Amino acid sequence: MSASDLNALKVKLRDGKAVGLNQTKKLIKAGFAETVYIAADADGYIRDEIKALCRSHGVSADESKSMAVLGQICGIDVNCAVYAVCKIR
Repeated sequence: MSASDLNALKVKLRDGKAVGLNQTKKLIKAGFAETVYIAADADGYIRDEIKALCRSHGVSADESKSMAVLGQICGIDVNCAVYAVCKIR
């Protein structure tokens, strides 16, 4: 897969990161996710769904940060439950 394949998926990247649940799921399923960060204080169904996707696609998941911290890392003005770092930058 190439960068043009990523564009075809219409995944919005922000500094090499897919921010949010739907964008992160697209990146994982397409095989572009390098690492996924899941907020420790995110809703249980989000954590469970993303962890299962990560396991099934061989992507490492980190649950060590809060939603507020992930929002700051992503450069957004709101909390963030999940984001993925893209293999293609």
